[in-house]
Amino acid sequence: MGMLQVKNLPDALHAALAERAAEQGVTMSEYVTRLLRRDLSRPSLDAWIEARRAEPVAARPIDVVHALDDVRVEYDVRPEHDVRAVHDVQVGQDGAPAHTSGTAHTSGTAAGSPSGPAR
Repeated sequence: MGMLQVKNLPDALHAALAERAAEQGVTMSEYVTRLLRRDLSRPSLDAWIEARRAEPVAARPIDVVHALDDVRVEYDVRPEHDVRAVHDVQVGQDGAPAHTSGTAHTSGTAAGSPSGPAR
């Protein structure tokens, strides 16, 4: 079996490796061997890019507008997204802007708005 010696390893890196190895209950040597195996089991970035370039281009282009519309529909139906902040303007469930001073209004109305209290 081969040996590997790493010279000039920064103290902070050595300490971090020792801590991770201890967390997993293995020696530093075993931990580093696992890291190397995992890294080498994947193609290099250049090899991955070359493989992607060799693949045939998708026959159908992606309809970005349709995909965004689908995501927006999913986003809008979630109850935690009833009020969305855009800068200092918040939008309620009815889509009407509710100008606030940093506080959220879940009713969709604000003081001074047509459906809010009269001044």
